[in-house]
Amino acid sequence: MMQNLKSEIVQSFIEGKIDRRSFLSASFKLFAITSISSALGCFYTLSQHKLVLSQEKENSLYHILNFLFPKEKHSPGIDEINTIPYFHLILIDQHVSDFDKKIILNGITWLEEECLLEYQKTFFNLSLKEKEKIINKVSKVVWGENWIAKILNFTFESLLGDPAYGINVNEIGWKWLNHKPGYPRAKGAHK
Repeated sequence: MMQNLKSEIVQSFIEGKIDRRSFLSASFKLFAITSISSALGCFYTLSQHKLVLSQEKENSLYHILNFLFPKEKHSPGIDEINTIPYFHLILIDQHVSDFDKKIILNGITWLEEECLLEYQKTFFNLSLKEKEKIINKVSKVVWGENWIAKILNFTFESLLGDPAYGINVNEIGWKWLNHKPGYPRAKGAHK
């Protein structure tokens, strides 16, 4: 239906039945309608998806990743490379297995449970030494080793991926590592 309407507007303009101003106005309205319906469709899809990063888990993951991949004087951190929004995308990406998604989400929960058992505090509230101990402890069990490897893998993807995907903002990871990207680049990438 939208395609037919678009064709009618273009055809009317070509045939001189509507002026430039009417053409632009109709085109803008059509664009707005399709954009809004697409956005609503995305929000509906996200709301129906069970494997999402809740605000609580996002906060935990943020502090965990800042510990595992801290910003330093000459290196970017997860904020600069846009890692947390990337995890949101990973959890809705149909090409990422549900198994990997569950490892990410369950690992956050299990680490927080370990923190509460061991120290009666969340990961965020642990001292640096306590964080080191708890990460070291969980890295020695199968779930912890797999989970840490998985979240670091996706963190490195956000560091090294093409900025066209909303990660590695301003090519900060590439610049830090003096990396030259391969070609062809992703659609929408700057040349």
